[in-house]
Amino acid sequence: MTGSNNIYKRVIDITSGYLGSTANSFVDSQIYNHLQKSPETLRAEDLDKLIDWLRITLAFMIDDTGLVNKYVSDLQALAKNKPRGDSSNGNKFLKAS
Repeated sequence: MTGSNNIYKRVIDITSGYLGSTANSFVDSQIYNHLQKSPETLRAEDLDKLIDWLRITLAFMIDDTGLVNKYVSDLQALAKNKPRGDSSNGNKFLKAS
């Protein structure tokens, strides 16, 4: 991603805690395919729709509803400008798979 987009960077930061190095490509594909925009243009107003698509997609990929819900909760906290939960345990989804 070129340029500076704090919302995008924060989504990637949260997602990286769960998906590791695949976070960028995963989030980018959801933004391109479902929001029909580039990551550089992601705005706070887009977060609710993006979070819905991230939840749907991960629910098909991950067989741990609690972990998916935690990830979504972290993203929703970002959308509401609240501090996010600790996702620093690293690659939670990758470990759960």
